[in-house]
Amino acid sequence: TDRIDGHVNVAWRRIIPDSISAALLGGSREVNGRFGLSIDSRDDLLNPRRGAVARVDAAYGIRWNEASALFAPERSRVQTSRVRIDLEQYVPVVRRHVAAIGIHGMDIRSGEKILPFAQQFRFGGARTLRGYRENEFRSSRVVWSNIEYRVLLSTRSRFFAFFDTGYFEYEQTTVRVRDAKIGYGFGIRLESSLGILGIDYGIGEEDSLLNGKVHFGLRNEF
Repeated sequence: TDRIDGHVNVAWRRIIPDSISAALLGGSREVNGRFGLSIDSRDDLLNPRRGAVARVDAAYGIRWNEASALFAPERSRVQTSRVRIDLEQYVPVVRRHVAAIGIHGMDIRSGEKILPFAQQFRFGGARTLRGYRENEFRSSRVVWSNIEYRVLLSTRSRFFAFFDTGYFEYEQTTVRVRDAKIGYGFGIRLESSLGILGIDYGIGEEDSLLNGKVHFGLRNEF
């Protein structure tokens, strides 16, 4: 329907290490089934004033791991599962002012004690945790939030301040690594002839006010 969307698919995935890491990392092949459901009540997809979005996406499959010259997989065949949940809420404050809150989570599991690097979820940067490099972190389990206070400049443009948080954990050789990060800053979305141009200035925990990260983005519809 206009507000409810669902999908089911079957996919084949192949990972091939590049020439630099071919000896250290093994490749893999995977077949999985995936399903998802989303409910969207936003009044506008690109610049909403009110409404909410709820999405769940789950996949279950079988992966075959390959050995290399210096790498022996823990198991040659494992069962895998991935679940991602996204929740977003948009609340009007006063005229042209909107509070946007997003909570997101990803959980990846397999029969292996240590999930291979290529299978872990990579995050950090413009779409997840601003104030950090793109895909700076990796994890088998991650939760992050994005809070924005927006001032709508037009039907497609806005200025906003944001506060992002992220928590992640994964198994290492002998310990389980857990960490949390925060980032904050401001950004703008501007309608242009090429599409909606996005510029965010994010400040991470190790950054000073003048030494943050600039994130660029461009969104268009065809």
